Amino acid sequence: MTSAAATLTGEQALKRMFDQRDGKRKIEVTAAKSQLKIGQDTLDFSVKSDRAGYLYVAMAGSDNKSLYVLFPNDLDKNNRITAGQTVSLPRPNWKVRSNGPEGSNQLLVFVTDGPRDLSSLSKNKAGPFTVSLNNPDGRAELGALMSQSAIGGNAACSAASTRASNPHCSDAFGAAMLRIDEVK
Repeated sequence: MTSAAATLTGEQALKRMFDQRDGKRKIEVTAAKSQLKIGQDTLDFSVKSDRAGYLYVAMAGSDNKSLYVLFPNDLDKNNRITAGQTVSLPRPNWKVRSNGPEGSNQLLVFVTDGPRDLSSLSKNKAGPFTVSLNNPDGRAELGALMSQSAIGGNAACSAASTRASNPHCSDAFGAAMLRIDEVK
């Protein structure tokens, strides 16, 4: 383990995951506000994908201590998205309030062909959200889980013809990043 790996910011960790995306897939992410007042405003954004799949949102908080999986979460597990559909997040049954500190939050929005199995991260929670520590082990675990299909390693996906015809076997994903600043 190098000291560079140990000192990655949350933004850098998400950027590394973003760099693994399939650049031919188009994901549009639009924030209602690019600045949130700490203690007052809530995060609101929309996502549109050119492909159907499964929608995931990870966030590196302004404190650079933790990475969060905001969506899906314990209150909202329905992360299917159809091609061309615009999804507004958070949905009415959950919110993300700006709690500081001052700085920038980085959101990484993924749309994957097949579902991801994030259950190994579920031991660390912040309310309904999954937390992955911003250290080399936490970043590696989150990155590996987000970039691998939940069933890609199964025997059912071992044949090349099956992998090509079954989107649940696919490790491919599109992604977009969004910066949201927290201010006093």
